[in-house]
Amino acid sequence: RSRCKVRAWGLENVPEEGVFITACTHVTMFDVFVPMTSLFHQGRRPRYMAKAELAHWPILGKWFQLVGMQPVPRRSGKAREIEEESIKILTNGRPLSVWPEGTVTRDPQKWPMSMKPGIGVIALEASRRLGHQIPLFCAVTWGAASINHWWPWPKKNVVMCYDARLDYSDLLKDMENWGDLPPMESAAELARRVRVRMTEIMEEIRGEKAPEGYFDYRLMKRVKE
Repeated sequence: RSRCKVRAWGLENVPEEGVFITACTHVTMFDVFVPMTSLFHQGRRPRYMAKAELAHWPILGKWFQLVGMQPVPRRSGKAREIEEESIKILTNGRPLSVWPEGTVTRDPQKWPMSMKPGIGVIALEASRRLGHQIPLFCAVTWGAASINHWWPWPKKNVVMCYDARLDYSDLLKDMENWGDLPPMESAAELARRVRVRMTEIMEEIRGEKAPEGYFDYRLMKRVKE
């Protein structure tokens, strides 16, 4: 609050009970706190995925763990274990927040970049185990990049839209025949839908059209759809 004035809308979409997934944009590190705080004010306390290094920060690391941090050891080769732990969080009845880009966007103009397919695996597999589609919402934050953390006055405006539920029921067809994991093409398609919806919301917030295609983190360049 000492660094910005947050304005959020769409919080009436947050379920009052039950599990749900929030997929958040990641323009700056500060973006992490905006959806967290908004959900806390709604009376919901989700677990949230964050890089494991944060848990070792002095003082803040302990706070991150106390408020529900789910450590993600990046570049560890343990993607499957991370996905399984996240699925268990949902099947055990706790909401989950994820930043599906995996890191701060590398798009030079700060649009949402390519998404990790893990968001699709987690949502689809957890839905299969619970027997119903788990509500999935996009939360788009904009404005935090203008904050000067060394001299944060005057306060900057930061806005967040908590979108309506994203439907992916068509991707759950024949889920009893998936085998051990959902089809990767279905997981990738759900991740794509999240990115597209995030981009549409950010276009409305910024009042401008996103460039054609999207920024691919693996290639480190913008590519066509």
